[in-house]
Amino acid sequence: MLFNSYTFIFLFLPIAWAGFYAMNGVAGRRAGRVWLLLASLVFYGWWNPIHLPLLLGSIGVNYLLARAIGDERRSQRGRKRLMVWGVVANVGALAWFKYTDFVLRSTLGTLGYEMEPTGIMIPLAISFFTFQQIAYIVDAYKEPGRARPFMDYALFVSFFPQLVAGPIIHHSELMPQFAGEEPYRARASNLSVGMAMFVLGLFKKVVIADEIAQYPDAIFGAAGQGDAPTAALAWIGMLGFTMQVYFDFSGYSDMAIGLARMFGLRLPMNFDSPLKATGISEFWRRWHMTLSRFLRSYVYLPLGGSRVGRARGYLNLIITMLVSGIWHGAAWTFVAFGLLHGVYLVVQQIWTRRFRLGPETPQWRRTFRCAWARALTFMAFAFSLILFRSSNFDGAWLVFRGLFGAGADEPSAEVPELKAAIWIGAAWVIAWTMPNVQEFMRKFSPALDWTPSRTKWRFGTRRVPYPAWMPNPWWAVPLVAMLVWSVLNLDRVAIFVYWQF
Repeated sequence: MLFNSYTFIFLFLPIAWAGFYAMNGVAGRRAGRVWLLLASLVFYGWWNPIHLPLLLGSIGVNYLLARAIGDERRSQRGRKRLMVWGVVANVGALAWFKYTDFVLRSTLGTLGYEMEPTGIMIPLAISFFTFQQIAYIVDAYKEPGRARPFMDYALFVSFFPQLVAGPIIHHSELMPQFAGEEPYRARASNLSVGMAMFVLGLFKKVVIADEIAQYPDAIFGAAGQGDAPTAALAWIGMLGFTMQVYFDFSGYSDMAIGLARMFGLRLPMNFDSPLKATGISEFWRRWHMTLSRFLRSYVYLPLGGSRVGRARGYLNLIITMLVSGIWHGAAWTFVAFGLLHGVYLVVQQIWTRRFRLGPETPQWRRTFRCAWARALTFMAFAFSLILFRSSNFDGAWLVFRGLFGAGADEPSAEVPELKAAIWIGAAWVIAWTMPNVQEFMRKFSPALDWTPSRTKWRFGTRRVPYPAWMPNPWWAVPLVAMLVWSVLNLDRVAIFVYWQF
């Protein structure tokens, strides 16, 4: 079931919300949580019911495992052994479903054999709920004796706003909220804030991302079949997909946080205007923030981080980003995407160490360097997305060549270049100059433990405050218009880019 579908918006969501508060009022909080858990399972099973037993089995096994790991009566050695086996089992399950075809095809391909697909279907959201549960069992080892009720754990894993594409929530962020008062009171403020965020995210996805998507889809599709793009189409493909994935993923993140807020719950920030970043390290602190947090806490730091020497620290960065690339998809292009970002991070660290600005640096030079760094970061990310979007290296190479004028003389895909350029340019202006949804909603603290670092536009020495959303007619009118515009385009069904991960 897609967030951007008639079924979800006009059937599932109203029933889930009304049922939750009705059960709270009639039968108590536990009944409300049971209702929300059942609604989340219906949401997950709607896509493909055959994978629902896998989700339930994963929840049950990991909960029992975490209870055993956190049992203080066991020896530390025994608990550590269980924790290691638990991590291996989760990673093994993820690898079996997501990477079996890839590994077999790659291995047999090097021997000169071709392989038919095994038919193993990748369960929806397996990458997301696997990472959340790995964090839970690792923390059960680090902090024994803190077992949570099964109902809260099951709801933490399966809560439908974040289940399919994040944020990757830490158990300490969501589970304590189930024990509080806020989720069980139907507040108009929570409903209005949540609905406003959902509408803004829906507009980003349906009106902006899906409109732009048709251009890179045509260009990369043709390149994957061996048809080289012209220089103009190569640039439209690269920049178009950059803006598509930006508004697609940021739209989903806004919708997820808004949906949770309707139920009185707050999810962590997952997207903070990453195209405004002035470096790749800052970019990853702003893009899929909860994935970056997980990789730092459970991959980079356990490898030793930067504490093990400069060269080893660089290697740890590359390994961490390699894991990120593999997590995104079972293809060599994703591996290359991760490795490229690992190299980006190493180069940035070396450059920053070599050319660090001092306190005596004039302001004009700082401003120029900031603008240059932002543009360079944007282009580096856009360049890497060619690997992310391409179905194979041959197609990626054709697009790379096209960027530098070595492409075809005739268009390889029917793309209205002027219209595409207008849409991409407009999206770029919005991404670079406008506040994000969290900054618009800053007076109502929509995300968990997050405060905006920017609240004003800067025009030389002038500072102009960002507009702040309020529940009044001045905001209601444009939001209703955006909702109507989005709903009228829901017949153009398109899944979210990150749903495939």
